Amino acid sequence: MLADRRIRAGVNMDGGIYGPVLERGLDRPFGIMMGDALAGAYFHVRVFRSNLRGPRPLVDYPGVGHKAFADNVWLVPQLGLDPVEAEVGTVNAATTVRLQNAWLKRFFDRQIKG
Repeated sequence: MLADRRIRAGVNMDGGIYGPVLERGLDRPFGIMMGDALAGAYFHVRVFRSNLRGPRPLVDYPGVGHKAFADNVWLVPQLGLDPVEAEVGTVNAATTVRLQNAWLKRFFDRQIKG
């Protein structure tokens, strides 16, 4: 988004925030979804959010591991793996995906559609 003005809004789904955008920020809407994994990097999130000049909603999902923002949330239980060791967390897959989808839809409906 920093280099491409055509992108009107964006979301970081439990990912790291690096590079010049951390200090320069953005002037368009940018939301952040956090799970337990990103909590350790909250300093970077705070710095980044302080440099944002557009809407900057933040949602924190307790008990959600980093890989619960990907297909692993469905695959780990089916494979019989330990969800905590597999970085999915202690969450129900259907509930987690429903909450994430609802938040993303609200965010982009508000920021893109108006």
